[in-house]
Formats: sequence, C-alpha cells, structure tokens
Amino acid sequence: MSQMRGQVAFFLNGKLHQVSGSTCFLTLSDYLRRENALTGTKVVCAEGDCGACSVLKSSPVFLATPKPHFEMVNSCIALVAQMDGCVLLTVEALGELNNLHPVQKAMYESHASQCGFCTPGFVVAMVDMFESHKGACSEQEIKNHLTGNLCRCTGYQSIIEAAKSQSSDLYLHLRKKYLGKTVVETLTKFCRKALMVESQEAVLLAPCSKSELISVIKKHPKAVMIAAGTDLGVQRNKHGRRPPVLISLHLIKELYETKFLKDKVVVSARVTFSELRKSLLKKCPTVANFLDVFASPQIKNVATLVGNVANGSPIADAPPFLFALNARIKVLSSKTEKLIEIPIVDFYLDYRKLKLKTGELIWSVSFDLPSKNETLYLQKITQRKDLDISCVNVGFWSKKSSKAKLSDLRLALGGVAATPVRLQKTEKAFLKNQNLEEALKIAQSEISPLSDLRGSSAYRRLVVHNYLKDFLSKQVSL
Repeated sequence: MSQMRGQVAFFLNGKLHQVSGSTCFLTLSDYLRRENALTGTKVVCAEGDCGACSVLKSSPVFLATPKPHFEMVNSCIALVAQMDGCVLLTVEALGELNNLHPVQKAMYESHASQCGFCTPGFVVAMVDMFESHKGACSEQEIKNHLTGNLCRCTGYQSIIEAAKSQSSDLYLHLRKKYLGKTVVETLTKFCRKALMVESQEAVLLAPCSKSELISVIKKHPKAVMIAAGTDLGVQRNKHGRRPPVLISLHLIKELYETKFLKDKVVVSARVTFSELRKSLLKKCPTVANFLDVFASPQIKNVATLVGNVANGSPIADAPPFLFALNARIKVLSSKTEKLIEIPIVDFYLDYRKLKLKTGELIWSVSFDLPSKNETLYLQKITQRKDLDISCVNVGFWSKKSSKAKLSDLRLALGGVAATPVRLQKTEKAFLKNQNLEEALKIAQSEISPLSDLRGSSAYRRLVVHNYLKDFLSKQVSL
C-alpha cells in the first residue's frame, strides 16, 4: 500500500475540511446541517428523490479531465467519506442576504418560493444549469434540468419563469472562484495517499491503484465495494443497513476512463451516467438519449453504469440495452490477480445473484457500438415519464445483411423475470422462419412476470407482446 492517511479531505464553501472517525460515516446532509450549521441544505425524502438536499460538487478534482467542474448531487444519500478529494458548495456559498445570487433574486422576484423547503435545491439546480450552459436555456432544457427537484406548494410555472428570466452572462463562474490551482494542488497532495478511516461503526478503505485494491480485497474479501453508493445510501437511511467494511474506488485513476475502440466502448467502474451520456452523444445517440430517462440529474452525476449492473435488480435500467449490445463484464479477481471476461448474458444467475465469487468485483463493462446496418430499439415503460422505477425495460437489436435480409437478432427485457433476460429461443425461432405469431408465443413462454404496484403480470405480458410485435414485424425480410 502507498502511504496511508486517516483523514478525509475536501473543500467546503472555500474552506479545507479534514475529517476522521465516526464523522466520516455521517451522511453529507447531516454533516452540513448538524456539524456546520449549513441549514440551507434541506432533508425531506432522505432517498435522493426530491432534490431539497442538492449541493454542488466537483468530484474528485485531482482526476478531472480536462479541468474540474461542478455538478449537482444529492447530499442525503452520500457519506462524508465519499467527499474525499472533492470541492463542495452549498446554497450559502452562492449569495448573501444583501447580495443575492442572480438565481436567488429571480426566485424571489418571480414569487417562486412559499414554504422554502424546496427552494435551496431549485436554486442549486438552476445555478448548476447556467454554469454549464452557454447563453439562455430553453424552457425544455430548464424542465429537463429541474426534474430532480420536487415542489409541493408553489407550483412549477413560477419556478420555470424564474429560470427563463436568467442569462448565463450574469453568472459568477464558480469554477474560477472555488476551483483554483491552489485547491487542486492541495487535494491532489492528499489523494496521492491511500485512505483508511475507522469508527466503532465501520471501516472505509480507499486504495490508489489496482495492485493496492487487490491487497485490500484479500484482507477484506466480503467488504462492500463503493463506486457511487446511491442505492447503499437509500438502504442506510430507510433500512438501517450499515456494512462494517467498505472499499471505495474513488482514488483509482484508471477507473474513470471511457475508451472507444474500433467497434465498441469500454466503460470503467467509476464512470457516471452523465459522463457516459456525453461520451455517447455522437458515437451512439440511441443509448445517449435513452439515458435521459434514467433517474434525476443529481443521481446521474454520481451513479455509475457498473454500479447499475452490479446492483443485480431485474428492473435495473442498464442491463437490457447492454444485453442487446452484446456487453461483456470484466471482473477483477483478487485470487488470480487477473481480469476475467464474462458475457453479460451469463452474468445474472438468479434474483440479485451474480456470477461473482467472494473477492471479485466488476472492473469495467464493454459493449458494441451499432453500425449502419444494425437497428437498436430501447424503451423504458413506467407509470410516469421521468424519475420512475421501470415496469418493463426493452432492449432490441437486429442486423441485416447487405441484401437487407435479417441476419442476427437480440431481444432483451427487464422487469419480466427474476433477472434481466434475453429471449434466445424467440431469437432462434424468428431467425429461422420469420414466423411472427410463433415468435410471440415463444416469447411469452420465456418470461415469468410478477404483479406489483408498478404493473400486473398480465400488463407486463401485454407490453412485451406489443413492443415485440412492433419490432419484429419491421424485421421481416422483403
């Protein structure tokens, strides 16, 4: 192991904080409110769904490429320890009573605040939006950016009007004020050393390299790995789950990489959904646009593709499109100290049971980039458009030969069995004879949906039937 340190280091509103012991295992929102009296940050849902706890974070600055920037995140489901190497801004850093930030002034003048619980989160979200845009934002861009923030009393129109009244020319350019050379150099110095923080509750370790990670896993093979920890934060707040040993991947630089090869992309374990979306906008716009309906901006700025795969949920958003694009999982084994590649179709064994042995973790996920003669069709079926848990996820892919004849097919679904599934029998039958009715019948035999609050078994079967019929009918060779 590299030289070890016992303190988490980050900047908060321009001041360096070094934290150790039990304080590292507080949620960030509790640390802000209870330890620092920064009560502008509110806690309402405590599960990352309402945006009242939003803060701005540059994460982590010593790894930033090409330069550090701020993104909004939920503070209620993140541990203080996860702020290591970061720069944080709360609503208090944006303006003062007699010198309001332009967004705060616009909220006031547009009568966009009543009870005030949601207001700081909306202010943070708007500041983030204007700091990351050039020129004025359209109404649709405003709505998209504010989807992670809920208002329970004012009504959204006045909030949207406040945002529409703004121009990026008014802004303070926060990265210039709070992400200067001295800040980056200070945090870089801290983060060259591996981290170990301990309390009576838990131990968190953060190695700096793959070799150090292997050593740590060998000593703690049953430790919980943290890439982003968004789901773990919810389980902690709502169900009291507190793993005794945590291993954070945030200091391993190569895990922030997205690599484009000739016909595929390799996404490492610390790449967030927001970063992945930006990378895929030109290379694979179908997937990039599909990511728009994944969670809130606050969650996507933290949550990772690898974490979504590792979660093992049958309704996870990412697996169906990864099945459709022939994804492969690279697993790091602490026993062999090598990377093992597993096709994603073989990765899910049963409900939340993965093809991972003790002492193994997901290092990266790779998937094919569709070519011109391939069709990728993705859908997320939910009860509402934004920020909803899936009822059924659809990931369909087809390839046609130079003569426009169907030559290959992948049909993947989520929400219809104990794991994400690929309809391999249906694929084989349809490729053989292109009999649509037969394929639809076989597909129903390959799924076993349950009924829950998001949809009945019968509804899920009907959804699968309709989407599959629509897709396959367009694949029939003429």
